[in-house]
Amino acid sequence: MKNYLAQVLKVEEIVEDFKSETVNFWFKEELKKVFVKGYFLSPRQRQCWNELNEILKITEFFGIDCLDANKSAMEKWIDYLRNPKDYAGELDVFYSMTSRIKEVFQDAKKELGKKISLLEIDEEKRLNEALNCYVQELNYSSIVMSISAIESRLFSLMILKQPSTKLEKLTLGGLIGEYLKNKKKYGNIIPRKHLPLLKYCSNYRIFSVHPKKEKINRLNATAVLCMTCSFLFDKELKAKLEKRVIIVYK
Repeated sequence: MKNYLAQVLKVEEIVEDFKSETVNFWFKEELKKVFVKGYFLSPRQRQCWNELNEILKITEFFGIDCLDANKSAMEKWIDYLRNPKDYAGELDVFYSMTSRIKEVFQDAKKELGKKISLLEIDEEKRLNEALNCYVQELNYSSIVMSISAIESRLFSLMILKQPSTKLEKLTLGGLIGEYLKNKKKYGNIIPRKHLPLLKYCSNYRIFSVHPKKEKINRLNATAVLCMTCSFLFDKELKAKLEKRVIIVYK
C-alpha cells in the first residue's frame, strides 16, 4: 500500500528523479538515434510518472486553492511527460513542464503539511487506505475506509464530552444516531456544517457493505472522500482534541 499522504509532500523530489532519469536516458548524444525507432519510458521514468499521475488524482481532496486552480493544467503537463516523442530534442520545453509541476506543489506544500498534521495516527492510516482504494477505483472499499476514518474522529470527540464504555460498544451508525439524538449532551461538539455529512455517511456505509440494492459509482466515492477530508482537516475539531490531550496530561 502506498503512503499518498507522505508522497504528496515529496512531489518535488519525484519530479527531480523523473527529470534526472529522462536527461540521462534520452538526451545523451549516443541515444538520440533511438528517436527514429520508437519512444518509451524507462522503468524508473514509468515509476515516477505513475506516482505523479496518482498523486494528481487525490489533490482535490485537500481543498487547496492552487492545486484546484491548476489541476487541469497539471493533467496536460503530466500527460505530456508520458510521451518522450513529444519532447525529444526539446529539452527547454521539458524543463518548463517539470518546473511548472514543481512550482504548483511548492506553493501548496506548507498548507498540505498543516492539513496532514491535523490527523491522528489512526485517522491517517485509515484515510491513506481510503486514498489507495480510490486511486485503484475500488469505490466500495474507498467509501468504507473513508467512513472508518470519520468514525475514529467522531468517537474521540464524543468520548471527550461523555466518557462512557457505552460508546465503545456502538457501531458507526450507533455513534451517529447517539450523537444526533443527544447533541446537547455532547456539547454540540460537531459543528453544524458537518451534521449532514454524518447522516450521509451512515447511509453510504450500509450501501457499501451491503451493495445488493444500491450501486456505488465513482461520483459517490468522490463525494464521500471529499466530505471525509473536509471533516478530518477541520482545524476547529482538531483544536478540541488538543484540549483533550492537555486535560489528560494535567
